[in-house]
Amino acid sequence: RGKYGPIECLDLYRDKDRVEKAFEILKSDLDIFPLRERKPSTIRGLVFILFLSLIVRLSMRRMLGESGLNRKYSMDRVFLELEKLQMMEIDGKMIERERTRKQGEILEALQSVTCT
Repeated sequence: RGKYGPIECLDLYRDKDRVEKAFEILKSDLDIFPLRERKPSTIRGLVFILFLSLIVRLSMRRMLGESGLNRKYSMDRVFLELEKLQMMEIDGKMIERERTRKQGEILEALQSVTCT
């Protein structure tokens, strides 16, 4: 008998599945391979940034599902809409420029979801 019981084995299996899915997202959605860099510090920095972007994508995917936005917009469409948001500085204060209808709809739906 091994050192892991049935529950621990199931947890490890599920973790393995999560890692494989995350790796697939990195490969396909974030288009990172093949790595062309050789310097270890640069690779560590790249992996760190990719890990952060993976966290953002997975959080956004969950939020889109919980808010119901995934029925209307793809994740890429949401990012394309939100990247158009603009801020400008007037008299030392940051002011958001007018939102489009889609941006307002997306932000309102996302604010209704708890970010965990």
